[in-house]
Amino acid sequence: MTNQEIYDYFQKCGTFWLATVNSDGNPQTRPFGLIMINDNKLYFSTGSGKKVYNEIIAKPEVQLGAWEKALEWVRVSGTMHPVSDPAIRQAVYDSEPRMKHFYNDPQDPNLGLLALNITSIEDYR
Repeated sequence: MTNQEIYDYFQKCGTFWLATVNSDGNPQTRPFGLIMINDNKLYFSTGSGKKVYNEIIAKPEVQLGAWEKALEWVRVSGTMHPVSDPAIRQAVYDSEPRMKHFYNDPQDPNLGLLALNITSIEDYR
């Protein structure tokens, strides 16, 4: 499964789940809806002051899961890292119109932009 196929499937599903680990070592899951693709790389955004962002910075291993219908789903494992490159932040910001509802511009310090490095994919479709 390519990054483009993952992006297309997660977009089709609308909401997907991001799993992290908190400072106590306990799993945390949250619904997400924004996924972006630029230069065949996957990006996610959240507020840089949110717990989820700080959990990823402290322990970058994550899992994402999405399902469209019963018994058909995709799970992606990997690591996330913050993106500071202004050109990438601009391109990703411009690729997703909903970003403008949450952040003033691509360099907004509240924008926690994260890139995903995939380590495994489970495709149950």
